[in-house]
Amino acid sequence: MKKIIIVLIPLFVILLVAVGYFTLKPKEKHIGAITYQTLTWTKPATDAQWAEDVKQDGLNIRTDNQLREIKASHEKKLIEKLQPLYDKATMYPDAIRWELITNNVKEPELSQRVIDEITTIKYDYERLSQVVERTNKEIELRKSGKVDRSKDITK
Repeated sequence: MKKIIIVLIPLFVILLVAVGYFTLKPKEKHIGAITYQTLTWTKPATDAQWAEDVKQDGLNIRTDNQLREIKASHEKKLIEKLQPLYDKATMYPDAIRWELITNNVKEPELSQRVIDEITTIKYDYERLSQVVERTNKEIELRKSGKVDRSKDITK
């Protein structure tokens, strides 16, 4: 009889733990796949590839002063406006949900609006970061004399 009890007690404990886990396990809410427009940018590896890549943002036709102004304004916007929003969207997405709830947004619209807000913030941040990086590279290429944009600028 003792052998049966010794064998049954661990089995009973395992059963209780399993039942408790599946009963008390938090329910996951699936609100659909988060999809947003992603940047499909492969960062160039060579200076020649960079020289072509910066043309996508029209940086090749900008003067040096315009490039410096673009760089300054975009970096300021990235740091002051988009970085705090990006941090909130990636680290505290419930804060965005709470803001929408306080603005009387209800389900089912609420879940979609949260996704839209987060994805828009992420895209804007990634895109502006890309433009800043391209601008920095164009300035670097011009300073090193690896590209001559005088023909492009005068067009």
